[in-house]
Amino acid sequence: MVLEAGHAIGAFTSLEWLKEIDVPTSHIITLRDPVIPVKRQLALFSGITNAHAVRIDAEHDAIVAQAPQMAQMIINGVHSIIERSDSATA
Repeated sequence: MVLEAGHAIGAFTSLEWLKEIDVPTSHIITLRDPVIPVKRQLALFSGITNAHAVRIDAEHDAIVAQAPQMAQMIINGVHSIIERSDSATA
């Protein structure tokens, strides 16, 4: 069952409907991620209009291994979304 789940996750693609996302998004790109390759992360990011991304020199476990830095990046990402949402409705 775990192997099947891993295959399903690996085979999943959202590239077909990314352009339909019409709200600001923020992304954290983990540059040394052995689980989700940078190329795939960047494809996701670049497929979304009004997306913002920051990069961290970390692996997939960055949320734990570099928690303080990741927390600040998440907070900054939320602020970025709010600012871009406010400017879109102004």
